[in-house]
Amino acid sequence: AVVLAFLTVVFLRVIPKEISEMIQEYVLNMIYNYASRFLMALVSPMMFFAVIGGVISVGSPRYLQQNGKLICRRFLLHILGINLLAGILCAGIFTFQPTFKLDQGETRFLSFLSEIIPQDIVSPFIECNMIQIIFMGVVIGVAMLFLQKQVKTLNRAVREVNVLICKIINGFETVIMLFLYLGMVNVGMSLNLSGIRSLGKMILVFNTFIIGIIIIELVVTARKLDISSRDLWESLKSTAIAQVCSASSSVAFNEAYEVCEQGFKVDKKFVEFALPIGTVMHKPFIAAEFVFMAAALMTITGQSLDVSNMLLLLIVTFVVSIAYPPVSGGEMICYTILLAQMGLPSQVLAIACSLSSILDFLEAPANTLSTQFQLLIAAKKTGKI
Repeated sequence: AVVLAFLTVVFLRVIPKEISEMIQEYVLNMIYNYASRFLMALVSPMMFFAVIGGVISVGSPRYLQQNGKLICRRFLLHILGINLLAGILCAGIFTFQPTFKLDQGETRFLSFLSEIIPQDIVSPFIECNMIQIIFMGVVIGVAMLFLQKQVKTLNRAVREVNVLICKIINGFETVIMLFLYLGMVNVGMSLNLSGIRSLGKMILVFNTFIIGIIIIELVVTARKLDISSRDLWESLKSTAIAQVCSASSSVAFNEAYEVCEQGFKVDKKFVEFALPIGTVMHKPFIAAEFVFMAAALMTITGQSLDVSNMLLLLIVTFVVSIAYPPVSGGEMICYTILLAQMGLPSQVLAIACSLSSILDFLEAPANTLSTQFQLLIAAKKTGKI
């Protein structure tokens, strides 16, 4: 899709301007709009059931009360910490104004808060309002979590519907590729050399950021466990390799489960609780990716990145990263929410999703390793190891 989009942009730039504009307006833009509507019609229910499934995956509320608070708190605080570091770094490498525009900041933040609670249960799906869909998913998921015995059949039905929707999404990967291709063509026709340079800088700095954070976490975790960093890496590297080679979170999950339980002798019940919930909610480098991507896109589109925008960006990326559905097309849902909240044009959605696929090569194993680090530290603190 990337290569084809590049060739299409070159072709549209060399042909007469009138013909190029006609092709864009009556062919490419029309197909892009239809593909976008079709995908949003699919991903809205997928996000809803994915959020419910993520909440239900917590398992036993009683175990959460006794032992799960620590690990959940560690996961959430860790995401916040990584998010904050990403924001500080972006403020240093992109155009940042250390001012707080009260009117603009208040308007966007209040708009974000006012859109969380829907007026009814139907309108969010009609309007594809992802913030409201996430809110309803969390509320219903929590209710089902505490009423597990009464809603066993409903729990099973939610999981089956979630699997069905994911299979449908995977079956329409061609439409996703078409959407990305058309979006990249639209962006390519308007992107200049400065914009390309900003995206390249973002990719380089983001990957360096991931490597640096993982090395720091490796050293800190090794000291907490009273083992050498080399021995810890030797134990955990199989998980990262499984994630990279298979490009499958399920394969990496099974490897991580075996390493934690058998390799480090972590309590089986603790692993059975912490690892699934960590896989669902703990995606710190996805949150960081959203921060880097939004900052780069705001620079390209000429929007100012000030204190008010940065605060809103950190809040939105934190919420969206936790609700991120780990399936094909999941990044499109999250970027749709993020771009809308930050006032970015929808035309840059395709380039954000395309670059996300490239960043995922290093980002996915880093998220898996980071989850294991936090799990092992929590297990050590609670005497589960």
